[in-house]
Amino acid sequence: MSEGKYTITFKLGNPNKDGLCKIYIRVRNTSDDFKIPTKVSVNKSQFNGKKVIGRKDKDDLNAIIQKEVVRIQNIITDSYLHDTSLTSDMLLGGKSSPKLLSEGVKKYLSEITNASDKKNKKSVYDKLPDMPMSKMTVEFLKDFEKQLRQPKHGSKVLDQNSVHTQARRVKTLLLWLVKKEYIRDQKVINAINEYVPPKYIQKIPEYLTEDEIKEFHKITSNLGDTAKKRAGYYFLLSCFTGYRLGDLLRFDYDQVFKGGQLIVRAGKNNKIVSIPVYPMLQDVLNFCKDSPLALTEQHFRLFVKSIASDMGIDQRRRNIKIHTGRHSFAMMLIGLGFTIDEVAELIGDDPRSAKIYARITNPHLSKKIMEKLG
Repeated sequence: MSEGKYTITFKLGNPNKDGLCKIYIRVRNTSDDFKIPTKVSVNKSQFNGKKVIGRKDKDDLNAIIQKEVVRIQNIITDSYLHDTSLTSDMLLGGKSSPKLLSEGVKKYLSEITNASDKKNKKSVYDKLPDMPMSKMTVEFLKDFEKQLRQPKHGSKVLDQNSVHTQARRVKTLLLWLVKKEYIRDQKVINAINEYVPPKYIQKIPEYLTEDEIKEFHKITSNLGDTAKKRAGYYFLLSCFTGYRLGDLLRFDYDQVFKGGQLIVRAGKNNKIVSIPVYPMLQDVLNFCKDSPLALTEQHFRLFVKSIASDMGIDQRRRNIKIHTGRHSFAMMLIGLGFTIDEVAELIGDDPRSAKIYARITNPHLSKKIMEKLG
């Protein structure tokens, strides 16, 4: 028998201790080969390859087998109608409903405990259409990438790096679903592995000089607005430790201060980062240790930008963000003569990522240029 491109035949399993062999229904096409067990077991001589023979109860047994064949035919037909790939789970359990991308997104987001991270990723996944996982192809992923570059309804046009980030988050989601075996279709898995998100273009990171950090500190310390002052000090904490936004939001002095050092496990990559408490950092800690950040991410960002504007920084030319504090710390270390490996260790990053700071300023090369060309 056949149903479309699938062929349905029968196969006997190995005999058990009583010499009985289970009858399997075999479903095959050019790429798939499934074996579905029935509830019928007979001697080899009692099955002719198509039906049970030579038994008084042969009609009853053949009816059981035929009922299972019809069930499988219906599942195959249903998979065509829904344009889903046939799987062993569907054939064994009779579950022919297609697995939807939206359900996979829910599973993935439920595993994320960091509220900020969950919110950022959800904002990307909300752009994905709900669709059967079987329709996931390289062409679909490339088309989604194009849609990111051409936003609708007056949305902001994304730059190359924003498209890279959002496309990479989609691939991360899909790879997770493969790992958790929510996606088992090999064609879909191949498409996910084949898709390459657009390249990230390394920008020159925005940072504050040491003099600008001192000015930021001066303005912050004299602020009367408690919330704005708190935002300013936590930005300074980033300037003197290299902490990312997530690390600042969950900063707890009593938990991370140990033996004259701040020891945290970075939220982004789980690396342990240890910073000795030096004088400039101590002054900031004196404020932060008794004043939890307790601000929304949005208000935190706005207050930091406001203080930068108070310094006279033109936000149209220099986009001062919370992450600017991390860049400022790394640049300060480079300026003090720390090696790339040392900077990477202190900011909890990969040496390859930290190289960008050395490319911006290299005290040794600058001195040599001035000596040779000045």
